[in-house]
Amino acid sequence: MEPDQVTTAVLAGQAATTVVTLLATDAWEGARAAVAGAWRRLRPERAESIEQELDDTREDVLRARADGTEDATLTALAGDWERRFRRLIGDNPALAAEIRRVLDEELTPALPPEQRTAGGTVFHATVTDGNVYQAGRDQNFHG
Repeated sequence: MEPDQVTTAVLAGQAATTVVTLLATDAWEGARAAVAGAWRRLRPERAESIEQELDDTREDVLRARADGTEDATLTALAGDWERRFRRLIGDNPALAAEIRRVLDEELTPALPPEQRTAGGTVFHATVTDGNVYQAGRDQNFHG
């Protein structure tokens, strides 16, 4: 991956993990408003559908919590939102600054203190042959 692609991937992953985490908390309405507001500014034609997708994601999280499948569901949903953020930034890389602002100023401060990370931290890696595993939370590998 090129450095810009890595930065986009990291930002999209951070935003996605944070959004999905917040949708499972009492701060979900603020997270929904922040993300929908960003989409409204950046891609107004998609704002209404993004709001519905956020509502659907919250329902999925709550259902998974009740079923005892929260960890796996959060991981899958974060992957879905990471793809949305990557597409948004990929269509116009200048939008990364607005996503970073929303993440740093609106979303991350709403996380419980134990789930906050240092804002703006970017991990850079170069991989020639092999795999890179990155997570905003725990990773579990089963062989």
